[in-house]
Amino acid sequence: MVLKQKDFLSKGFLPKEFPGLFDSSDLSKTLSYHDDVLKSEPKVSRPTKTSIPKFSGFRRSITVPNPKHYSMLVKFLVKHSRDIERFYDVSKISMSKAIYKSDSSRAIANEYNFEQVMQEKLAKGFSSRFLLTADVSKFYNTIYTHSIPWAIHTKDVSKRDRTDNLWGNELDRLVRNMQDGQTLGIPIGPDASRVISELIGVALDRSIQNSEPSLNGIRFIDDFFFFADTASEAENLDLKINRALGEFELTTNENKSSIETMPVPIESLQQQTIRHYKIRKNPPEQRLDIIHLYNIAIDVHKNNPQESSFHYFLTKVMPVKIHETNWRILESILLQISICEPKSITVVSKILISYKSYGYPLDLLNIKTAFLKVAKKGVDNNFGYEVCWSFWVLTQLDIAINEEIAGLADVNDSMAILSILTAREKGFYTGRLDTNHWDTIITNDGLYDSSWMLCYEAEKRGWLTNQNGIDAIDNDQYFKKLKSSDVSFLNMDSTINPMDEDDLHDETEFDTEIDIFDLIYGN
Repeated sequence: MVLKQKDFLSKGFLPKEFPGLFDSSDLSKTLSYHDDVLKSEPKVSRPTKTSIPKFSGFRRSITVPNPKHYSMLVKFLVKHSRDIERFYDVSKISMSKAIYKSDSSRAIANEYNFEQVMQEKLAKGFSSRFLLTADVSKFYNTIYTHSIPWAIHTKDVSKRDRTDNLWGNELDRLVRNMQDGQTLGIPIGPDASRVISELIGVALDRSIQNSEPSLNGIRFIDDFFFFADTASEAENLDLKINRALGEFELTTNENKSSIETMPVPIESLQQQTIRHYKIRKNPPEQRLDIIHLYNIAIDVHKNNPQESSFHYFLTKVMPVKIHETNWRILESILLQISICEPKSITVVSKILISYKSYGYPLDLLNIKTAFLKVAKKGVDNNFGYEVCWSFWVLTQLDIAINEEIAGLADVNDSMAILSILTAREKGFYTGRLDTNHWDTIITNDGLYDSSWMLCYEAEKRGWLTNQNGIDAIDNDQYFKKLKSSDVSFLNMDSTINPMDEDDLHDETEFDTEIDIFDLIYGN
């Protein structure tokens, strides 16, 4: 098993859901740092916390750990990559082993993609009468860090020996050091957590396999799909899953767990309609197809908001060359989607940038109005994702923000603040901005609390002022080293790359379908 420390730092540190402004490529410069620098005081830190939208107002917490303690963790994981590989091999049902793929935009990828998982699920259940589906409730958030050595060495062994003689104990401590010593949960966002969560997943597989030698099914991250010939067998499997989860102080999500009589649909008919919809090439037909497809997506969204129907709509539109006569209607749809479902902005922004590069007449006023509404929602609720993406998209489209945004200076999300300050630095935000509140965040201890990225970048660039008049960076061994190595977590030259116009098709071609996960999180 190959785990690369450089990739963990440069590609697997910052959350994939945020704009390209946030970039940890420079962290690879720290590979040569001596252990004394990494092990210097303080021994623990508090991570930056933010959130991303999911659906229907639900959000998912995202964590950006302190780079010093994250670096120590990934160095340890790389050192024990062979041990991790051997442990992963214990599972006979996992389809989500965390592995390195050279062509991935991240340090870690799942061994199989979602489409392959669904195909295997279909193949496994060819002769079964019942399907048991079980989902681990709040998986990352409820992993007890002390259960990491339980998973690797068993609970009895780990409780008898709590020293670093067991590498699981050291791994437990390194995870806790990234989150202020907390034992509940592991960070959501950095790729190292995928490696760790799969250790827990494999331990669950081992427990279930030992209790059910003839087990027929698969696990994908925190989802189990098991097949049985009778309802009582399925119920018995459910008990065994819950027993295994209980060993690691985890529980199932009752809302996502079920026993169903086979056959079971692989996906909803509405979603399938979107996936297999064909957009035709003639301008009038193309316009009708776009509107019709959007209406279907709206209907699915209203009835099943968790289905990500707007993302599937975008997968159909994205590879097709839109006629200029149809651009106005598509642009309006894209802006509606951005306001209704902000998580789609990652894709919408790429489409807007692409058609700008093709010379299409973008309605910059409408675009500005829409994204300022998204930004205002972010400001009012301290949603960093919405603020970051709104300012980033407007900057990328060369749209200046000269209006004063009420409440902007009261935002506390570090990544949002950095996005606003970046826009001001580049001359795209010229509205009034009182930074006195943000100056109070820059404290002597700020480099190791939840505002570490803001403290480092804002002090390094002279954007904010330490209220105590102390240069916190120069007084810290690790961050002083980062500064001298010219390490930054902001790529001021980053851009949203347009799609190659020559790669677009006149109409839908089903052999060039876009993978939805690559669409959302790929380059």
